[in-house]
Amino acid sequence: MARSSIQDTLSLGDPAQLWNFDLFLPIIPGASDTRHLTYRCQSMDLPGTALEPLEVSLHGHTIQYAGRRIFTHTMNVVFLETFNWATRQLFTNWIEIARSWRNNSGSYLSTYAVSGLTVVYDDIPQPMQTTQINYMWPESIAEVQLDGSQSGAVNQSISFRYTDWQHVA
Repeated sequence: MARSSIQDTLSLGDPAQLWNFDLFLPIIPGASDTRHLTYRCQSMDLPGTALEPLEVSLHGHTIQYAGRRIFTHTMNVVFLETFNWATRQLFTNWIEIARSWRNNSGSYLSTYAVSGLTVVYDDIPQPMQTTQINYMWPESIAEVQLDGSQSGAVNQSISFRYTDWQHVA
């Protein structure tokens, strides 16, 4: 087998770029419009998946098989916060609808979970892959460290939970 050459490397095509993506959330509980979240989204994890190991031990040997397909069930997203702290408030309200700590009440999954879409693009930009994330909701809102000694924009980190995902285009 020949060693890899520059022609081999160039034949791969352009690399996927980290910034060529969008996250689309539908109307979420407690909000009337979520379009601004798409362009406030600074970074996000594409959801992951794995195969659970299945080991079979027989006569002193262990054979490895692919078990069930499982999902990581967590997606981390960072949003730019604006002067009115609307992003933090939006997700705080959504969590409150799912489970109210003060009222000791909650909602059904069908009320607080939504399906989101992630789209990754090429450089043209044409959509290359669209992923639907099913039954997602905000699991946690990270603490924000404020610092009076310097200038800087506030980022709001949100961890989502979801059931599964699938490629739709």
